[in-house]
Amino acid sequence: MSRYYDDTVRLMGALQIIPKFMQHFVHSIITNKGHALNTLFERLHRAVDVEHADWEEKETLKSNLHFVFLELCARPEYTTMIREEIQSIDKFDLEGLNRLPILDSFIKEAVRANPLDKMGIRRKALRPYTFSDGGPDVLVGEIACVSSWEIMHNDAIYPKPEAFDGLRFVANTHSKVSAPSENVMRGTTFTDASKDFPIWGLGSKVWYVKKPHCSGPR
Repeated sequence: MSRYYDDTVRLMGALQIIPKFMQHFVHSIITNKGHALNTLFERLHRAVDVEHADWEEKETLKSNLHFVFLELCARPEYTTMIREEIQSIDKFDLEGLNRLPILDSFIKEAVRANPLDKMGIRRKALRPYTFSDGGPDVLVGEIACVSSWEIMHNDAIYPKPEAFDGLRFVANTHSKVSAPSENVMRGTTFTDASKDFPIWGLGSKVWYVKKPHCSGPR
């Protein structure tokens, strides 16, 4: 698992400076043709009931598995809650997944506390730009971005941000960190895209996941 995380970070850096036509070739070299990732998913498939686990190996899932498993191993008090919640689901379809608020909250908190990339929402200037608040000038070709780390460790949005709370996002549930009235993010899910959780991007560049009866980005 550690090898996959190291491969991902190295690849992220390389893809920012190499031309597009070389990306597949460089990916093969850095990751040894995805050896660490393939090993990780082979072991996961053996560990779960594959017949009932209808998952797709999305890039974002791959990138965050490292921290989710590390946090779960470090916090065994959540294991029973999550296991019982999963065992209560008959079918892992959209309706079933929406009935896993504790698991969803734990995953979101693990990603909030350990963002793979501390910067996000990158935009390349196509023409000179000056921020309306008098901020720095951005020249053509330069890249502007925001600090995902600072946003997700802002105590005005996330009370006691340095404390890990796997129930931080569960609606109507007692939290070890804050009361419901103090937590503006309570009730949100891992796939919700917003300026306060910029993992998925924002605006026209947000990751889009098609879901039944869903008309917006998630």
